[in-house]
This record gives sequence, C-alpha cells and structure tokens, in this order.
Amino acid sequence: MGRACLQCPANELGICNLAAEVQGVHAREAIAQTVHAVAARRVIFRYRDLHDFVPVICEGWASRVARVPGGGRMILSFFLPGELMGDQVLVEPLNDSYAEAITGIRYRAFERRTLRKMLLGFPEALDLVLRRWLEDQDWADQMIVDLGRRSAERRVTRIILRLVARLRARELEGAGAQELAFLLRHRHIADATGLSSEHVTKVLSELRRHNIISVSGRMLTILDPVALHRIAGV
Repeated sequence: MGRACLQCPANELGICNLAAEVQGVHAREAIAQTVHAVAARRVIFRYRDLHDFVPVICEGWASRVARVPGGGRMILSFFLPGELMGDQVLVEPLNDSYAEAITGIRYRAFERRTLRKMLLGFPEALDLVLRRWLEDQDWADQMIVDLGRRSAERRVTRIILRLVARLRARELEGAGAQELAFLLRHRHIADATGLSSEHVTKVLSELRRHNIISVSGRMLTILDPVALHRIAGV
C-alpha cells in the first residue's frame, strides 16, 4: 500500500486492508485495482456496468438508488468509508439500480475474479464479508418494516440511529460521541424512508424543538439519546 492508503480512514476498516494482507500471502498473484474520484450528486456507476470489478469506498458517503415509475427514486442502502458498494457485487453485477455520490467520494476498484478467489480462501476476509452481508440483510428487513408499519417519526429516527451505530462500529466517530458528522440532506432521508422532503423537515424540526437533536451544517448533535431511542421504538 502507498502512503495515501496508510492515511486513508478506511484502511483499517474493511476489504482494502484484508486485500493487502491476502496479496502479501499470495505474492505471485497481484490484485488488479484502480482508484477513482467522483463529485457529490454524481452517478458513480450503474450496477449493470460492474462487469469485472468490485468497488470499495475510501472516503465519503454514497448510496444505492432505484428508479420508480413517475420519475421517483428510492434509496436502498447507504455506503460508508471502508465498505463495499454492495456485498452482492462480489458475486455478479446487479441490475435496476445505480450508485450515487452523496458527498465527494474516492473509491478503489478491485478486479472481481482475483479478489473473490483470494478473499474466499482467507478466513478473516470471509468472516468480514458474511458479517457485512448480514448487516445489509438486517438493514433491508428493518426498512421493510419501517415502510409498512412504522410512523414517519419512527422511520426518520430509526434511520438516524442505524447510521450513527454504523459510524461508531467502524470507529469513524468516537464510541461516546454525541456530535457526529451526518452527511445526509433531507432529500436523502426522504428517499430512504418513503416520505416527502417536507415531511422529513417537519419531523426533524420537532426533534430540534424538543431539544432531542441539534443540526448545524452537516453536524448532528444528539442532545437527548433516551428520548431519541424512545421515539424510534428501540
């Protein structure tokens, strides 16, 4: 790894670091890889285009988006530094969705065939991939329940808490931090919860009015975590 990789916040978090370890074991078979940068609000790629590479985020936030009839859109999942942009892409390209940069991002693309061959023969890597896949499945299951049975207030507060938990689990924020970099706009929350941006604004305004959270720029401060968990039903 070069100096940029050693300074990357994703270095100790996921596939990149494990890929470097695996490559050290299998020195004769290098993993072909390239580095890319994408500006905020730009399409990174469409999943039908992922013929032979697996993307991993180095910096920034991204999302997987599906188009719906009438010009609407639905955010299916979010991607944070150190994460694969969809664990399924280790197996095959996907259709009917695309990846979009929420912030400016930098990502590393690994050649799929060699990376999969190496990782699946490396126990620590296989464990990481399976755990990430289970996290994705849990996220999808919870979103189904949110959309079908939970109120707008619970949808919004639950998605905030799930993202905060992922940030802390990846040590992108301190375990006890109550102030976090929260890079979503209201429209991102709306697209992930099936609500309008106006409805999301109303929910967040109520949370601020009751001194449960505070939002300044792209910083979120949890002022009353007990109340936030109670509203989320956690």
